[in-house]
Parts: sequence; C-alpha cells; structure tokens
Amino acid sequence: MGKTEAIQCTLSEGQRLARGLTWRDVVRRFVTIVSERPGGYVLTLNADASASMRIKKLVESERRCCAWMHLTIQDGPPATLSITAASMEGKAVIAEMLGFDELLSES
Repeated sequence: MGKTEAIQCTLSEGQRLARGLTWRDVVRRFVTIVSERPGGYVLTLNADASASMRIKKLVESERRCCAWMHLTIQDGPPATLSITAASMEGKAVIAEMLGFDELLSES
C-alpha cells in the first residue's frame, strides 16, 4: 500500500450521496460477513440472482466513476465482493461509502 492514487470521483455531490445510500442499502440487506484486508474489505454476500445482478451493476457504475477503487466480485456460493484501494486514505473513503464509519461510531 505504498503507492498513492488520487482519490477522485466523477460524480456530482448529489450523485455521490445517492450512491453512498445505495451502497449502505446493499451492506444492510445482503452482506453477512465483512473481512478487513490491506487497503479495504471483502464482503460476503447473501443475495439471490436478482440482487446479485443489482450489485454487479452497482460495481460497474462504481468502476466508471472511481478508477482508484479496485472492485472484484466472485460468484458463489457464497458470493464475495472485494473493494480495495492502494492507500489508507482510500480505505477510509471506502469505509465511509459503505457506512462502516457510522457502524463503528454506534458501538
């Protein structure tokens, strides 16, 4: 994680906030296990075919607007989604996007 990538998103502020809400909904509804990794997280998903398609579309949208973020989805069972960055700053942005910062502040 020594490499530094510019943390940039091509979405407007409103679009970015809406996307964050979508990610938080995915986490709340479909994520059963969160495993921390250097630079990010691996999410274990419990999603039917329809939800899996929705998540894959979200991943593709994220790849287009945030090239610094590395997303890999593996079909299961169980399906997993890896979301990582090359820096600790990127990892913090991912945690915020997924709502993990809110979860930690509630405990």
